[in-house]
Amino acid sequence: MHACIFVFSPSISFNLGKSEELALHFDIRFTYSEMKTVIMNSLADGKFGDEVKTKDFPFEYGQLTKIAVHYYQDRFLIKVPDGKVYDFPNRYPDWKLSFLDVIGGFKIISFSIQ
Repeated sequence: MHACIFVFSPSISFNLGKSEELALHFDIRFTYSEMKTVIMNSLADGKFGDEVKTKDFPFEYGQLTKIAVHYYQDRFLIKVPDGKVYDFPNRYPDWKLSFLDVIGGFKIISFSIQ
């Protein structure tokens, strides 16, 4: 998945999953306990797993942003604007992902699935 978005919300989440379960919850937070952070997680049986928080924050409020998510059997690789790649484990490799949900204030400029 490749997305080019214009961000104008304090939080944006990308969710990939099946039914009501999430293999990847990618949450960009411009305000989180007085700091900016990206949180990655998964949700199964109504419970979130252990959060993974990034130490850096490559997003700019009100700026055009490019994100690429690559899905593999054992992991998700998420390429962010500064060129870094976040590695998040695919905790449910047997799931067939059937939806993408994006929540928050943004405008999609382009989107593709390869």
